Parts: sequence; C-alpha cells; structure tokens
Amino acid sequence: MTGRAALADTATRMADALRPFQQHGPGGDMTRPGIHAEILIDRSPTMAVWHDDLDAFARALIGVGVFRSVQISDLPSAAGSGVLDAAGPAGTAGTDANRLLILVSDCASPVWRGPAWWQELHALLDRFPTALINPLPPKLWRHVGLDLPAVRVTPPLLPATSNADLPFRPPPLLNALPDSGPGGPGGRPGAPGAPSWLPLPVMSLTSHALGHWARTLTAQSAGGCDALLVPGPSVWNPSPPDEFPYAADSLTDACLLMASPKAARLTVLCAAYEELDLPQLQEMARTFEPGASTSDIAEVLVGGLLRVTAGETTTLRFRDGVREHIRSSLGVRDVRLLRERLPHYAERLVERRPDIRPAPRPATPAPRPAAPVPPAATAPRPSSLDYHRSSRGDAPYFFLSYAHTPRFGPGGPDPDMWVERLFRDLCSHVMALTDLPAGADAGFMDREIRSGEGWSERLGSALATCRTFVPLFSPRYFASEMCGKEWFAFAQRAIHQGAASARSAEAIVPALWVPVPPEQLPGPAERLQFNHQAFGERYVTDGLYGLIKLRGYAEQYERAVYELARRIVRVAETARLDPVRPLDYRTVPSAFGAARQGTSRSLRIVVAAPTRHDLPAGRSPEYYGDSALDWNPYHPVSQRPVAHVAEDMVRNLNYQVTISSFDDEAEHFDPKRPPTEPEILIVDRWAMESEDRRQRLAALDQESRPWVNVVVPWNRYDHQSRAKENELAHRLEETMPVKMSQGRAASRAAANGVANMETLGQILPQVVEAATQQFLRHLQVYPPSGNTRTERPQLLGPRGGRFDGMRPPPPFGRIPDSEENWTDDSES
Repeated sequence: MTGRAALADTATRMADALRPFQQHGPGGDMTRPGIHAEILIDRSPTMAVWHDDLDAFARALIGVGVFRSVQISDLPSAAGSGVLDAAGPAGTAGTDANRLLILVSDCASPVWRGPAWWQELHALLDRFPTALINPLPPKLWRHVGLDLPAVRVTPPLLPATSNADLPFRPPPLLNALPDSGPGGPGGRPGAPGAPSWLPLPVMSLTSHALGHWARTLTAQSAGGCDALLVPGPSVWNPSPPDEFPYAADSLTDACLLMASPKAARLTVLCAAYEELDLPQLQEMARTFEPGASTSDIAEVLVGGLLRVTAGETTTLRFRDGVREHIRSSLGVRDVRLLRERLPHYAERLVERRPDIRPAPRPATPAPRPAAPVPPAATAPRPSSLDYHRSSRGDAPYFFLSYAHTPRFGPGGPDPDMWVERLFRDLCSHVMALTDLPAGADAGFMDREIRSGEGWSERLGSALATCRTFVPLFSPRYFASEMCGKEWFAFAQRAIHQGAASARSAEAIVPALWVPVPPEQLPGPAERLQFNHQAFGERYVTDGLYGLIKLRGYAEQYERAVYELARRIVRVAETARLDPVRPLDYRTVPSAFGAARQGTSRSLRIVVAAPTRHDLPAGRSPEYYGDSALDWNPYHPVSQRPVAHVAEDMVRNLNYQVTISSFDDEAEHFDPKRPPTEPEILIVDRWAMESEDRRQRLAALDQESRPWVNVVVPWNRYDHQSRAKENELAHRLEETMPVKMSQGRAASRAAANGVANMETLGQILPQVVEAATQQFLRHLQVYPPSGNTRTERPQLLGPRGGRFDGMRPPPPFGRIPDSEENWTDDSES
C-alpha cells in the first residue's frame, strides 16, 4: 500500500469511529444523520506538518456520511478574532441542539498560552458539544498550551448535549480553588452557585480515541473519555509567559532527553543549517530516519528549540544559543552524508564548526619521541578530575574493542601488533592527563589476559567496570560477533544508568581504525553522534591504521591519538558510569544483530497500561502519566518509563523500534492484516481492572499472532501491587492464556513477572529473538509470477551418482537416446 493510500485508509478508519453520531437522526430516525459538524482547523506554522493527514481526515469525514453536513473552517489565529464567529452563529448550520464543534490544533502557538483564548472557548462549551483533537503525542500536551487539570468525563443523561452536561469527578485540589462554586463541578454555569470549570474532551488523532469520545457523548459506553477542565474568567487570569525564559543549554538538554530518539536525531541534523524549511526537514526524515512518523517531525517543531514562522513555506531557525549547543553533537560524517544525500540543500550547509581549528604544521617535521607526552602549551591538564576513586577503585579508563586480523601466511608478522602499539600510546596519554597512581590500569585490551586466566570472566569483569568503551571501527569489526557482544555488554550499562538517573550516560568513544562506508554501519554505530574531524583530516580519510603504518603521517598520528585520549578522559568524567555486576560474556547477544548490508530490522513495542486519568480505585498515580507510554513500574529506582528503556535495549540489538500505546493501536491488531514486524506487548497487570482493555486483550489473545510476545513488568517493592499480586495475575492468565503460555516458552520470567530493570535487560533479547523467529516463520511469501515450475533439487555423489542408488540425470545440455543406458557407480 502506497503512502497516500495508507493515509486515506487511516483517515477512513478515523471517520468510521464517529459513526455513533449517525444514530441521532432527526425525530429519532437512525437511518438519516441529523448532526451538523463544524471542523475548525488550526493553520498556524507548526500545524503545517499535519496538513496531509487533516485533509485526508476531512475528505473521509465528508465521504462516510456520518453527519448531516460537514463545514470546515480555519481556526482564528489570535484571541479576539472570534471563535464564536468562526463556528458560525446559532442557526446557520442547524440549531445548537444538533451542532457539533471539533477543534483541531497542536496548541503550540502563543495564543493557547494566554487566558483570552480559553475564555472565548469557555463560552462555546455551554452551547453545543465541543471537542479538541491534538495530533501531537499525548506526552507533549502539557508542554504546549494544554497544561490544565485533567479529568475523566462519563456519558451525559441526554446524548449529544453540551459540555456543561458531561459528568466528571473533580480533582481533589480543584474544590480548594476560589470561585469553584458551592454546587461543585458538574453544574451548569447559569445556575446559582455553578462552577466556572467546564470539561473539554481532548483526544489524539486516532480511531481509538475518536471512538471513545463518540461513544461517550452518545451514551453508548460507560467507560468515558479524557478531558481537560477549561477555567472561566473568574478562575484563571494569568499573565502571558515569557517568550524564552530558560537558558539555551538547559532547555536544549531537557528537550533532547524528553524527545523520541528519531526526533532527537533529526534535531541534531538540523543544526547543520542556519535555516531550513519544512519540506527539507521532511526529506531529512525520509532519508536518515525512514521509520520516523509525522509525530516525530512535529515533535521537532514544537519542542521549543526552533522558531517556526510561516511564509511561502514554513521556515525553521534555532533560538539564540541553541544551535551552538547542539552542534557539539553533530559529527562531520553527518555533514558529509547530508551533502551527499541532500545535494539540492548543500548550499545551506555550514561546512566547518567554528570551534575546530587545524593544528599548525611546523616547517620541518619534528622527530617522533619514544614516549610521547603532549606539550604543556597544547595539552593542558583537564580540570575537575575528581572521579571519586574510592567508589570506582582502579577501574580502567577505557576498554579497547577491536577485531583480530588473521595472520597472513605461515610465520608472518603479528597483524595486531599495531593495535597493541595504539593501546600503549593511549595509555601513556591517559596517565599524563589524569591522576591515576603508578601501577593502575589506564586501559584494557584482551592481550592483557594471562594464560590460564578465565577468558570470558576477565572480559566480563573489564566491561562491567571500565569507564569508557573505545571500538576500533573497521569492516572486520562489524562482522565480528565477539565485538558485537562486547558492545552490547557495555551499552547495557549505559542504558541502566540512564534509566536510574534520567540523564544520558553515553560513554562510547568510537575510533576509526579503517574508515567504514556509512551504509555498512549497523544501527547502534550509526546512531552515535561523534565528530571525527577534530582528530585531523588524514585521520578521517585514512584511519589510525593508515597513519600508524606510513612514516609521513607520524605527526597526524600523534595528534589523532592525543585527541582520542583527551576525548576518553572527558567522556569518562562526564558520563561517570558506575560499576555493575559482570554479565556472562558467553551468553550475551551481539549488538550488530543479523541484519545484512543494505537491510534493516524493525520491531514494534506496544504498552497496555492505564494512564493517570483512568486508574482503578485506590491505585497510586505515581507510576503513571498522561499516556500508557509514561508507565514506570520500577519507580523510584528507575526514572524513565519502561517503554523507553525497552526501546533503547532493543535498539541495542540492531533493530529500528517503534513504540505505541495499546489504547491507540486498535486498528493495528486487525486479524486480517498480515504480519509486518515482530512485536513485544508490555502488559501492566493493573490494566485488567479496566473491562474495556481486558476485552480487547482477550480478543487479541484469540487471534493467531504468534509473532507478538508478552512481557509483564512487576515491581514487588510496590506495596499496592504486592497486595493484589495473586488476584491480578489470575485475571491476566484468564484474559490471555495463549499469550502467557507462549511467553513462558520464550522466557518464563517474562510472563511470570520481571522483577527489576536488570532482569528486563537479561530476558528481553530472548523474547525479541523468539518474536523475530515467529515473524519470519509466518511472513507472507510472494512467489515469482507466472506458471514456472521448479523441480526439487537432488543430491549427487562425487562422480554424479545419486545417493539413493538411482541413476543420475544426464549431463547438462545433453538429452540421451532412448536406448542409451546410464550407469552409476553402484552398477559398475
């Protein structure tokens, strides 16, 4: 299915989700639609990325015939422009009793952050049903103009009535606010003592969310839907926020940490340009992040780092100070790829970072010292190297990971002697740049393992304690399973520490041993943001192997090794990785996976969990957020949601990963759809308390989808969960008996309850492998077209005879005469 056809198909499903409104025809006639729908679409600059989706949705809405009429208008761009005027006066498209107003906006423009706009909107909510569709991911809603109290509204007494008649349970703190009214929330504003807060249903642009709202408003479902409380003039009158109240570096770090991996990657790539437009950003997404969705691109626009202005095309420029801070993460390889893959935008590129200066070349090359030590004038000692050695002991600063080169010919020289020389040069620099005591290990390489010492145990211990990981890139490196295992074991440490501290703990410092074409890099290596240009131009073109082998490049080699040592020390100081329990090196998977050159592997992670808006009675909200993707079962030990931690772990297995909420994926689990990728379903047992989710999970369990594997995180230090463990576990077993049995076959711990983040990292590779194998087994096969028959191949003996004693076929191209006899070896 093409992109345009898929877009139309998705839009049709979203329009079909609104069919409950069709049953409210004039005079109770359910065969004729009786509601007039008015759609107000925000056309502000950040909404430009959604134009295709919204146009397809509008066409589908008109085509399915759900409403008696559909009027599409532009949402006013400023407060005071008249939302009431845009919606039309009463009676222009039907009476207020049978009108429906749908606002579509990402709420990112400044008008949504002030009180005037909300006061105009408040006046609409008492007249006719009104809802807001925000196409952004729900995790971003509170970072735009939707920072309002959230509630769950339930069906009204009379279907399709105004928002003032939608019942809801007010948040505990709402009653404490002044002017909330003695009647309590839920009364009509015209009544004495009525409240000033009115609910506004807010939903994402998915058929599941639209269907929930439609069934709630037409009283066809008791589950209700999410809404925000809009304050009246007497409650809320804040001053508009400052234009840019945060320091550029703090805001940049916070935004990149919160962003999805694809959105963060695109934001860094944008830093290569002083200015770019939306079509260029979309082309960058298609080229560098093929799996990026419209939501990822929208996240770049509304993240707060860019100024988005409208014109002939939507223009993007970084805010003051932001681009300079981001460019430290932009590698020279990224700039080269942008130039090669987007040549029509090459004139906009900033070719060289201003903070990179080539080293001055002396008139005559100086002789190479036997023990190189950087000159004091050009190699200042790094400051603040207080590394708390009491907690880290004498852990090596770096682990040198390299691919062993086979010896050429008998008695030939050891080809890895040059790697050992690089290792010793790096150790000399690290000792000079730090306060390591005499006899301490500055680095580690596998040549230091003594004869008789446990090889896997020694490697596992070094990977669990070293402060940085230095892989020597070469084509042979990424073909080595052992190197992939080393990468995976170290990267797991960074993922676990990032989850515990909610900050980036990236401590991989790559080095070019032999330059590798970008298309040959596996996903984990390609995603590293690293600038090699600071090590010298010859280093980028020839790698360390070329510099160390050729005498004419001795100076360039010294510079590259010294800069690499400085980078190792700086990253070790910044990341500050804590030692962990060593992994069994023999059992860990390779981070380079099984993907071949030019191919990629994809996997989807779906989370079935409540949100803080629909929690079961008595369940603490501290583990939940605005979306199922915000569920953090290992709080407070982990500071990141389990979906994002699992995403990082699976990406470390060389997969392209998509994460989504089970509540938003109703159409994805269509039994008629063929498998498109293996899937991991992460289930919160507390989701069994919702009858709607339980029924949908039970329906999924009845489908034949063996490529969907289940993982059940379970924190036994959560007292509420521990008190109801047996009850919730039993309900999950009743709801999904097939999936739970299938999950135990892949990993018993995955189905019985994953107790902590460390166990999750251990079992997830097994679950991913089992799901991938099932996906490949059930993948739809497309045989060659035509009526071509291919005979089954048969084994022949060494002289052409068949092993089964039958005579062999005639030689290729020769047709024997009818009387000619063929004899095999058994007949001779």
